[in-house]
Amino acid sequence: MRGDHWQAARLYEESLALSRRGSDERGVASSLHQLGNVSSDRGGYKEAKEYYEEGLALSRELGDTALLASTLISVGAEFLLQGDHERGARLNQEAAELLRERGSRGHLQYALDNLGWAALMRGTPNGPCPCTKRVSR
Repeated sequence: MRGDHWQAARLYEESLALSRRGSDERGVASSLHQLGNVSSDRGGYKEAKEYYEEGLALSRELGDTALLASTLISVGAEFLLQGDHERGARLNQEAAELLRERGSRGHLQYALDNLGWAALMRGTPNGPCPCTKRVSR
């Protein structure tokens, strides 16, 4: 990804500090998620996972399903990148279920894409590919 990741990280860290000082828990969770994204984009996968997991725990506490689903997708993708396909799949499955319950399709495709990736990476073939099956709308 192009851009100034160091500048972005500095700004997200400033946002995180302000949110923490102002007791804005949703802002803290959002900043942690963004810091995870920046860390991942610049190859800092361990650091990204730490930001995502802290943000994920806070999103769960807050009960913010939109933020929670988005974070589940990101954390799940991070686990997939690091080879933990089972955990990555579980997190993306949870996100897909939350998004379906809300009737939200905005991020559902990302969770489904990650679930497909996890299925491929697990290497457990189970018959012909259902690729031509129509997806419910």
